[in-house]
Amino acid sequence: MTEQEFTGWYRRIHQAVIGLAGKISTPDSPLRRTLSPAYTTLLYALSAGRGVPAEINGEIYRVDPRFRWRLQPRYESELADFLRARLRPGQCCFDVGANIGIYVMQMARWVAPTGRIVAFEPNRGTFDVLARHVRMNGLGDRVTLVPLAAGRESGAAQLFDDQAGSGLSRLGAANPSITVAVESTDVMLTTIDEYCSTTGARPDWILIDVEGYEFDVLAGAVETLRRFRPGVIVELHPHLYPEGEATRAAGARLIRDLGLMPVPIDDKHRDPWAVGVITLEAA
Repeated sequence: MTEQEFTGWYRRIHQAVIGLAGKISTPDSPLRRTLSPAYTTLLYALSAGRGVPAEINGEIYRVDPRFRWRLQPRYESELADFLRARLRPGQCCFDVGANIGIYVMQMARWVAPTGRIVAFEPNRGTFDVLARHVRMNGLGDRVTLVPLAAGRESGAAQLFDDQAGSGLSRLGAANPSITVAVESTDVMLTTIDEYCSTTGARPDWILIDVEGYEFDVLAGAVETLRRFRPGVIVELHPHLYPEGEATRAAGARLIRDLGLMPVPIDDKHRDPWAVGVITLEAA
């Protein structure tokens, strides 16, 4: 079965199931919540573990059906459009806090055929899903998976999360968005500078999304930023800063000392330090 035939087959089955579910239940009904895991398991079995097709920003990717709820056809489309317009074949991109690989998969195609993606993801369960997505999409020759967190210095840390692929993994303390008790797991930290020094990697782009510890990642990448001047994308989470306003102020000083300034990607006129995605440009 060709990829096109498989995609058509899957869509027909999915539409039939959704149509039947719509006739016998509402989206938030107990019946649908009960049957959804069984349907997901069925999809995984029918695809023989190869994943099911999902559209992300105009392209089709194979994904683990157990995580299809995380994907939408226009997933963070403004950021995706920004990156797609700037990434070039052969470039090297770091994704710090890669989660299940939504940007890893996209960027790996945008820098093909000779580019490289380095994906940092310390959550063991999430890392396994990320590795599965890389394998399902035949991207193993283009993606390096790093099962470490990145910060301002190497060492050990505590990571808090309640489930694989939640997008809420956080160092130091549980994300307040998690409403259940969360136990920590031990993870290892590296720095971008240390990784580049050890491996010889030279990033053209660095994406950072680590739930409030973005400035720590930047502090551990000062030498890399000064030496290679990569493009930098940062998703800010002010409500998660470990020391509140003091964290933001220290981050602003660091960015200024690097000769950079924050520019919002989604709205050039909004406060660049508010929740959202920024790029760091020459001041």
